[in-house]
Amino acid sequence: MAYHLAKSWGMDADSAARIGFLHDFCMIDYHKDDGTTHNGRWYCFYHPEDAVENSEAQNFALTETEKRAILTHMFPLSTRIPNSKIAYLLTLSDKTVALQESWQNAVDAFARFREILHLSPKKAPVYVRNREDEE
Repeated sequence: MAYHLAKSWGMDADSAARIGFLHDFCMIDYHKDDGTTHNGRWYCFYHPEDAVENSEAQNFALTETEKRAILTHMFPLSTRIPNSKIAYLLTLSDKTVALQESWQNAVDAFARFREILHLSPKKAPVYVRNREDEE
């Protein structure tokens, strides 16, 4: 998403693609995090730092602007404020995708709930594309 928006807005699409892929490059299953790592901080606060560290460890060449964009993409949840166009683009893209994923999960959960309660003899309508339909 960041790549396509960057192209249409006349920004560096290659940089947007790089940070779009690497901004969540955190190799920890936050569902199983026992709170002992990262000084007990929540995943949303430390994963940008881990993403930058992991990207550097795997020899992905990131500019300082790209690193800062990754570090600030959790704004306004984190206290780091984006300070470049590309950082705001990543933040907007990340929030948009998260909202779409959350909406899809809510729709799927409601459909399963209706099926469990047998409120409808038919399958509940799909208001958002299913991930299986995209393949």
